[in-house]
Amino acid sequence: MDIGKRPFSVFWTPKMGRSMLLLLWCASIASSLAPGLKLLALAQQNPGFISIDCGAPNPYTDVNIKIYYETDNGFTDSGENKQISTEYIYKNYIQFAKTLRSFPHGTRNCYTLKPDRGKNSLYLIKATFWYGDYDGKKEVPMFDLYIDVNYWTTIGDTDNMAEEIMYVSQADYIQVCVVNMGRGIPFISALELRVLNNSIYGIGSGFLRNVWRRDMGASPESFTRYPLDAYDRIWWGYDNFSQLPPSTGASATSLSNNNDAYEVPGEVLMTAATSRYSSLSYSWTPRKSYVLPGNWILYFHFAEIESGQQREFTVSINGNQFTKSVTLEYLKPVTVVSTPVTGSQINILISPTSNESPSPPILNAIEVYYIGGLPNVQTAEDDGISLLRRVFLVPIRMLSYQKSSKVDMNNEMVKKRLITYLIT
Repeated sequence: MDIGKRPFSVFWTPKMGRSMLLLLWCASIASSLAPGLKLLALAQQNPGFISIDCGAPNPYTDVNIKIYYETDNGFTDSGENKQISTEYIYKNYIQFAKTLRSFPHGTRNCYTLKPDRGKNSLYLIKATFWYGDYDGKKEVPMFDLYIDVNYWTTIGDTDNMAEEIMYVSQADYIQVCVVNMGRGIPFISALELRVLNNSIYGIGSGFLRNVWRRDMGASPESFTRYPLDAYDRIWWGYDNFSQLPPSTGASATSLSNNNDAYEVPGEVLMTAATSRYSSLSYSWTPRKSYVLPGNWILYFHFAEIESGQQREFTVSINGNQFTKSVTLEYLKPVTVVSTPVTGSQINILISPTSNESPSPPILNAIEVYYIGGLPNVQTAEDDGISLLRRVFLVPIRMLSYQKSSKVDMNNEMVKKRLITYLIT
């Protein structure tokens, strides 16, 4: 029997009631919607996250870190999807580093992010670049990275880079842009945004560019991130100092339960560096990508993990540019935030408050940031182009983010879509 000519006969018979037909129809609709609903559910597992695997053909959840990654669709209207060389693709365990998006056309190409929290909120934004000889030239391009209309940094020092900033958006959307400097085609491998607690990482008028973030006393091969870190900060192990073993009663859970607003994972606080001598000291010279002498801010994270101790010490940076006395209580995390310090080198000294202090100082974790400026203000022209890009980004890939872009406002379709957007 040729059922192709009788498509409904397999569903409807004289003995089949309307309720059964409705049930089958609903089941068919649900089946067609299932893939999209599944992806929506996966995305909702990471509230406050925007995670883009640039150049990826399909969205997915990274099974190792439980983060849902989207494709570029809806975030940028330019560029080309590429895959890194087969010489490297099978050696790379990071899924989002296997693809990228390159931008061979135009000087400035942007991603537009629209977080749910909107403007005047604090965000962690991370851009990752993994060249992987995708173009077969074995020559890493060099190009500039911008946050909205302000310079962020220059990419191209190494084959792979990850740049991270803490940033307060002045608008409901944020643009991350790559700018061609004539030294190779810009590209990007991944772009990630995380919503932060507005009470932490006080920024003021600039942005904070992460220099390094260390889990002191942990193995250098180890790192901690989401889901252990609710904000998906990455803490790299550092063991160049003596390690302080925790007491038997100490646990990551107890530290997390007593945590402050910075919510450093208990697993990070369970390790600590100490000294065989009376003080802990460390010096660091910034690399050339920072404007020197720079302005820096440091975040020291402490937690007493050894019971029965009365630890008191003083934290100082670059002599007397910053000093702060600290007293620790068992399993109660403390964060010390420095004032801005300047210099071409950072010298840290953590020393006992007095010679009679019974125990040497400790340090559980540390973050160092370069204070970046925002000298350029978003103009009305910038806002207008960005508005038009948001109106037309998905249905019409017609604008690249350049001030020379022109839109025919006499076009009836253009006017209709713009009016609809403004009144809804």
